[in-house]
Amino acid sequence: MKYILSIFIFLHVMAYLLSCGDKASPNEPRPTTGTIYGWVQNMYTAVNVLGAHVTAGGVSGVSHGDFSAFHLENVPAGDHLLSVTATGFDLYTDTITVIGGESRSIGQIWLKPSTMPGTGIIFGWFWIEGTSEGISGVTVRCGACSDTTVWDGSYYLINIQPGTHTFTATNVGFYPHSASLTVKADSTLWHFFKLVPINQL
Repeated sequence: MKYILSIFIFLHVMAYLLSCGDKASPNEPRPTTGTIYGWVQNMYTAVNVLGAHVTAGGVSGVSHGDFSAFHLENVPAGDHLLSVTATGFDLYTDTITVIGGESRSIGQIWLKPSTMPGTGIIFGWFWIEGTSEGISGVTVRCGACSDTTVWDGSYYLINIQPGTHTFTATNVGFYPHSASLTVKADSTLWHFFKLVPINQL
């Protein structure tokens, strides 16, 4: 019995000593900087915005690569103002918290295209009739503005003068679409439509 008790006490003492060894010294300095990363996209089309300047805590970087990613290292721990600027887009700001010794994802940052005061925006998608598949390469026009849909069928037109305009959408292999749209100053009008393939009717 004494032998078993001695083993029991020995094991508890060893466990205590090992646990003390695992604890960090109270005098050990904590990391004073951290890392943040994320991606920058156009808020209307989700297209990558390359070359966007990202700044936080006095550290700057530029979005690049296939996903328009940014990566800021050695950012001082604490709360900071994150700012993102890119040609043709409004300034983006947000308050972030950086934790020393950690790497944190900011996620996707959506930049809004810059517009002239007093003008409007038209934004939307085009799909193939009877499906949820977006159509790329559709040419859309309204007034003096034009754009071409991207991979998911989305488009946006900016700086449109207020008033009623004829909106048109054309693409090879589909029947054209037209509509009368009223644009208001400093506002966004959503317009979605499904194009019918010529060989479908």
